[in-house]
Amino acid sequence: MDIVSSEYIDELIVSTLKEVEDNDKFLLYNKVHETTIVFRFAHYLANKIENDYSDYRVDIEYNRDKDQVKVLDNKIVRIDLIVHKRGTKDNLVAIEFKKNNNSLTDKERLGNLFSESEYKYKNVYFITFNENKIEKYKNNEWEIIVQR
Repeated sequence: MDIVSSEYIDELIVSTLKEVEDNDKFLLYNKVHETTIVFRFAHYLANKIENDYSDYRVDIEYNRDKDQVKVLDNKIVRIDLIVHKRGTKDNLVAIEFKKNNNSLTDKERLGNLFSESEYKYKNVYFITFNENKIEKYKNNEWEIIVQR
């Protein structure tokens, strides 16, 4: 399979958050660092996507564009979780996670990764754990795709 549909990715992201909710409640409702929860999310997502699309990899805290550091607006970009073909410009997913707040700065940066940067992520999400909310950047605005 070469082309991954946006709808399929939406379903994967939603089902992966559900998996974290079902299997890792302790992490979600205790004061563990955000990166711990992101790792669990990445683990579940990687099990799904890397089996179906062997060229794609799920990485957390990734800041590279081939052998260079990713830069956006003269700042180093380090995204919480990405799905990509390493060493290429094929960037399928970028996700920023927050435990407790809705960061406009992070959302603006993510929106730029989708529309204005050379990285052109195909699917950009913002997940807020305490609200069980997933937002997707689509048509130059944030759209809630899940909120429980």
